[in-house]
Amino acid sequence: MRSVRGWGNVEWFRPDPSHIYNRSTCPWHTEYLTLLSHAHRSLCYFLHGKVEDAIIDLDAIAKIDAADAVLTQANQPSNYLRLRDGYRSGRLYATKEELRLFRGKQMTKLAQAELLFEMERWEDAIAAYDRVADTSMGGLSLNAKAYLDFARASALVFAGKKDLALKFTAGFSGSNPDYINAPSYWRAQFLVANLDRENESSILVAAYQACEIQSGKADFAVKIGQIYFSVRDLPAALKWFAIVQKHTPPHDYRHQAATRYLRLIDHL
Repeated sequence: MRSVRGWGNVEWFRPDPSHIYNRSTCPWHTEYLTLLSHAHRSLCYFLHGKVEDAIIDLDAIAKIDAADAVLTQANQPSNYLRLRDGYRSGRLYATKEELRLFRGKQMTKLAQAELLFEMERWEDAIAAYDRVADTSMGGLSLNAKAYLDFARASALVFAGKKDLALKFTAGFSGSNPDYINAPSYWRAQFLVANLDRENESSILVAAYQACEIQSGKADFAVKIGQIYFSVRDLPAALKWFAIVQKHTPPHDYRHQAATRYLRLIDHL
């Protein structure tokens, strides 16, 4: 009735409303409803600006989902950590710049979709993003539409539907993309590259060269270095990890990641 997938997070079975479930026939279902109610209430607190109250409600995840608790203790990606860190940064999957593109009910609906996304309920997240688009598209700016396309494409990729994701990455691709000036554009380049593995490194190198944001350049350089490291092209990996160090201060996590890779290369 429950399965473990992805990073080890639990995927809960969702029962058909035509069947009867109770404590004796389905004891875990009470846990599932408890988990959802706490998650939804935490989102309400977050939208009300009560961040610490929102985080307290997330304790239910660690108490009910043992696999998530193990990941959290190991400081690995988990539902609890994604939501906690998102709340504390004032957002979920959207960056603050992207979140500012939405207002009122649009932003609330977007936050609901992002809660589902961060809990790895991909199909529900896709449907929720679609609802934002269907009910608001006429009143959204080009940049807001860009973020919705990016978010939907990301969820579709996680759901294993890469072919469908291509529809939503079209505005980020080509020689004259529609979303070239959108806040989501540079984030989307990683997704575009991921969907075109034959040209992945060349897409990212082109993005690195075109991007004028130093932090963005560092992100691209890290990924390019990792790609070359994974295929054992060590000279190229050395070059790109050195570039990462150039773009970031020593305390930056990307600088530290590049340093670890360089040490690994030294021992190969």
